[in-house]
Amino acid sequence: DLASARVADHLVGLRSAGKSARTANACRATVIAFMNWCVTTGRLKQNLLHVLPTLDERRDKRRSRRALTAEELVRLLSVAREQDQGNGARWSHRAPIYLIAALTGLRRGELRCLEWRDVDLERCVLTFRAEVAKARRNDVVPLHPEAVSALKSLKPAAVTSTTRVFFTLPTI
Repeated sequence: DLASARVADHLVGLRSAGKSARTANACRATVIAFMNWCVTTGRLKQNLLHVLPTLDERRDKRRSRRALTAEELVRLLSVAREQDQGNGARWSHRAPIYLIAALTGLRRGELRCLEWRDVDLERCVLTFRAEVAKARRNDVVPLHPEAVSALKSLKPAAVTSTTRVFFTLPTI
């Protein structure tokens, strides 16, 4: 069932159904990985699917990523503040999280791992540890005055250095 022609037909079918080149390439990569595993474990003598071509994802871009405009960021923060006031203590306040993410460029996973030992409010810098940074290196990020103000308002009176800055993060 995993002959080159049948898998190629399936990939063409994905494209015909409106799926992106990235989706078809992900399917191709999964099947090839499975076939490689079959060869490694002795279930097959060789992987004949490695000849399937990869589609050019640059020509079929479905989602163009861009930074928020200043107006969009102001609107996002405004709506988040409004909703934060009405949420009680059900979840973390989102406005400071969005603000710090926008002003520092930190990713969601990096924000999740951020601890108070990483934040130096006196020097207005954030030191990101290599063990939790995506780039696996120590980075020092200067903090915008608004980010410093937001972090000061979030910092509890009694906090240990390993306490996380954000206990929960909003989901997409």
